[in-house]
Amino acid sequence: MATCRNYRIYFCYFEVIPIIIMDFPNSIANAISLLHRDYENGSMTIAKKAIDIFFLALASMEYLDNFQVQALAQAIKNAKPTMSALENTIDLAQNLYIKNKECLSINQIHKSVIQELEQQTEHCINTSIQKLKSIKSEPLSIITCSYSSTFLALAQKLNRLSLIKEIIALESIWNNYNYSQNTIETLQKNNISTKLCKLNQLSSIFQLTDCAIIGADRLLEDGSIVNGKPSLYLATAISGFAPLFVIAEKIKFSNKIIVEQGFEIVPKNLIKEIFT
Repeated sequence: MATCRNYRIYFCYFEVIPIIIMDFPNSIANAISLLHRDYENGSMTIAKKAIDIFFLALASMEYLDNFQVQALAQAIKNAKPTMSALENTIDLAQNLYIKNKECLSINQIHKSVIQELEQQTEHCINTSIQKLKSIKSEPLSIITCSYSSTFLALAQKLNRLSLIKEIIALESIWNNYNYSQNTIETLQKNNISTKLCKLNQLSSIFQLTDCAIIGADRLLEDGSIVNGKPSLYLATAISGFAPLFVIAEKIKFSNKIIVEQGFEIVPKNLIKEIFT
């Protein structure tokens, strides 16, 4: 065991791949724990929080070699395994830091990663707007479910462009957290007309809906997605009545299938198009 300031590093080896288990300073360990327990925010917001933790740790924990940086990155990724935005963003940050730490400051690298995420979000929102304009020239009635910070950003921009008639939030409750209520409150704060649809009321609103739009926590290689419940229920029920669109940044693409409790796979055949 090697001790360095207020954290310990354990070195274990299996074949030729080093595995490093680190004890972090309390502030970093607590931040990672809070990230794990964050059931309130969407995956892009959580990815940005993860990046903040990563660079805060790099700034506060001195003399980390590349293996230790890798261990830090893995500990943060383990907080939310299903959310590929977090995983891919931490990988991006780790690679940029290792390659540029001699010529760029931690703050500069941190800022560049955040800018990349924001640019991806802006791009997929603009793509979504252009696609949605082709569906109907009049304001749209949209149904959504679960909770997506990217969808909410899209809704705000659609509203500013007078392209929203109403957003219907399908009842979405998991682990005693009401995601649909969170969605409704956010929309109402932005003066967007919205209402709740109970699960047993879903079939009665299809005639009032132009399309369904949901976010995604993971975009799979076969065109399927992983998202929070009840995404599959909505996708299955609305099939044949209205198209289901997915809005998600390209950083959510993954070749791994990870589905924790509270998440589910929506197959490609139920998705009209993914806006990235």
